[in-house]
Amino acid sequence: MKSKLILNKLTSVLLSVIMIAVMFVTVPLMAFADDEGYAYGDISGRVIKTFTLAGTFDNGRLNNISNRTVAANCEAFLWDSGDGLYYPIEMSSEAILGNYVQMSSTASSGSVADRLLIVSRADGEAYWDSEMYWDLAKYGDDGGAFSDGQEWRIPYGERYIAGYRADGATVDFNNILEYGALEDSTYWPLHDYYGATSNDTLTMLTGFRTTQQNTGWACGTTSALMVLDWFGKRGDLNEQDLAAIRLKTADGGATNLQQLINIFDILNELDTDEWGSWDIYSSYDVAAENGITKQGGAKMNLMSVDEVMDGTMIQDFWRRASP
Repeated sequence: MKSKLILNKLTSVLLSVIMIAVMFVTVPLMAFADDEGYAYGDISGRVIKTFTLAGTFDNGRLNNISNRTVAANCEAFLWDSGDGLYYPIEMSSEAILGNYVQMSSTASSGSVADRLLIVSRADGEAYWDSEMYWDLAKYGDDGGAFSDGQEWRIPYGERYIAGYRADGATVDFNNILEYGALEDSTYWPLHDYYGATSNDTLTMLTGFRTTQQNTGWACGTTSALMVLDWFGKRGDLNEQDLAAIRLKTADGGATNLQQLINIFDILNELDTDEWGSWDIYSSYDVAAENGITKQGGAKMNLMSVDEVMDGTMIQDFWRRASP
C-alpha cells in the first residue's frame, strides 16, 4: 500500500512537470498565432528606437549603432495595410532592410530589443501622413498659416514629428515664418531664393525646397535630405533616417564626409527606384587623382552627388573645422 502511494505521488509529480513543460512550449505559439493580427498597442512594448529606416543589419546591430542591439530570439511583426494590424513573421535581414523598423523591449529597462515592429517601405505613406507640417493634435489649429505648409518647405512628415517629437523645428520655424512677420523687417531681410532664377553669372536651383534641421548635429543629413528632395528621390525619408544609415556607431552626432558618402552608398545598395541611383564624387577622389590631402591645413570636405537618371550635380560644402 505504501509503495502504491509513493508511485501515485511520483506519477502525479511527473504529470505536473510534463504539463508545465508543455505550457511553456505552447504559450508563445498561442500568444502570437501566425494567422492572428495585433494592434500596435498590444505589442509595442517599451520603445527603444522609434520607426526609422533600416539600412544594415549585422551581428545583431541595426544600422551599426552599438547601443541599439537586437536579441537573438527577437520577435518580429509586420504591419498589414489591408486590416491595419501587425502579424508575426520570421525574423530575418530580408524582412528588415529597406523598411521602417521600431525597436522595442518587453523588459522594463535596457537597450536590447526583443521585439521589432516593421512597416514596409511601400506602406509607409499609408501608415503615416508624409505631408504633415504641424502636429494639430498637440498645437491646435493655426488657421493654416503654418500647418498647411509653404511650397518652399519640405514637410517633416508624421513619422518624424510624432516619433522624434520634432517640437523645436516646427515651433521655431513657425515663429520665423508666421504671418509673414519678417517681411518688412529692417534687420532680417528675406530673399526669395526658392523663386530666384539664373542669369549669366549666377546659377540658381529654382524651386529648391529647404528644411530646418531639428537637432544641432543634423546639418549633414539635412543637406543630404534636400538633395534627395531636389531630385524627386526623397520619398518619405527624414533626417533621422539618413542619420541612421551613416554607419556611425553612435546614435546621433555630427556627420563627417565618409559617413555622408555611406548614406548614398546604402541607398544604392537598397536598390530602389524611389530613392534613386547615385554616382558619388568627393574630395577623396580629388585626393586620389591629384595627390591632394589637405587644403590650408584642413581636410577638404567637398562632396557632389550625381543622380544617374537626371545628370544634374549638386555640391555640399562643410566649414573647414568639420570632422
